[in-house]
Amino acid sequence: MIDFSLTRDQERFIDAIDRFARMELEPVARALDAGDSKGFPWDAAAQGIELGLTRMAIPEPYGGLGLDMVTTALVLGRVAYYDSGFADVFGATALGYLPLLLGGDGEQQEQWLTRTCEDGSGRLLWAFACTEPGSGSDSMSAKDPKHGTRTTAVRDGDQWVVNGRKCFITNGGEAGLFTLLARTDPARGQDGGTSWFVHEAGLPGFSVGKFESKMGHRVSSVTELIYEDVRLPGEALIGEPGNGALVLENVVSASDPIIGLLSASLAERAVDLAEEYARQRVQGGRPIIEHQLIQRKLVDMRIRAQAARWLALHALWTFDNFPPGDISLGIYAKVFASEAGVQNALAAMDVVGGYSYMRDYPFEKLLRDAKLNTIYEGSNDMLRHMAGIRMAEGGLR
Repeated sequence: MIDFSLTRDQERFIDAIDRFARMELEPVARALDAGDSKGFPWDAAAQGIELGLTRMAIPEPYGGLGLDMVTTALVLGRVAYYDSGFADVFGATALGYLPLLLGGDGEQQEQWLTRTCEDGSGRLLWAFACTEPGSGSDSMSAKDPKHGTRTTAVRDGDQWVVNGRKCFITNGGEAGLFTLLARTDPARGQDGGTSWFVHEAGLPGFSVGKFESKMGHRVSSVTELIYEDVRLPGEALIGEPGNGALVLENVVSASDPIIGLLSASLAERAVDLAEEYARQRVQGGRPIIEHQLIQRKLVDMRIRAQAARWLALHALWTFDNFPPGDISLGIYAKVFASEAGVQNALAAMDVVGGYSYMRDYPFEKLLRDAKLNTIYEGSNDMLRHMAGIRMAEGGLR
């Protein structure tokens, strides 16, 4: 039987993060989004790191909190309720070390995950170096070696020599540790031809390129990463050569429903704010929440937010209890919830009207933030395409 119940300790942790996000993160995010402050908000991020937001999914033997994916996503969801960008900062760190958790051996996990938990700088983040200028949503599926990942890792004795360029990498400019998807067999497609590596920042030949200026999620940075004859030791290879697509599929089985949960939190915020406004705004001699049209809009918004939340939790529970989960459930959750976030942000603007278009109100930011959730971690159109292929093959429920 599916059970989403939490322990008292888990509930207290989620409540503590909710207070932290409301009191500390949201004001910083609002100022950065408005352009009133510049640069990466290290002070606020360091507080989150100290609270454990970058080590939630790391097993306890390595110093982590040992939380399951359901709880990890619920915690990140409380951050996303107040700001999607900060949820990216902490979520991308978990995404960064997931290839190690799902594909690495015990020695690698102990080396890199213990380092993450024992770091005392308050500034250690991870990045997930997968997307490239010519390869993003097809990173799992490209069968022709001419397509997909173009960054190469070539064996040279007991080292790997990496060349290539990544783009749109969250935390790219701030991360100290990276997992990297690279092509190790030029004759094979993504499945069998790509592999994962782990490395630290500051290596000769490794540099951060362009910092993008985003429409939303403006707290988190996304950057280019440039590899020019970067030498990695043999032990930087995560698992076996050629397992890149398999590990990525397992990662996506967790990351897609996490994006779904974050999107559900944004959808919830949109309806909460719209309902609050509707109770205060008087039109025709009574609060507009008493008008049937507004009631219907708000009810539809609440339905979408709740459905998105439970669909995401179902996929995450499946990942926790039947690892590595079911990628089809993750696709359902991510697609439905991210689109519910956009729909709720638009509906909230309809309820509020003219004020919703003004930068002094939070509604236009919600819409800008919501749209990215339909694009990253696999664009919704590409995910539908993947689901359609599985359906045709009889493997999609």
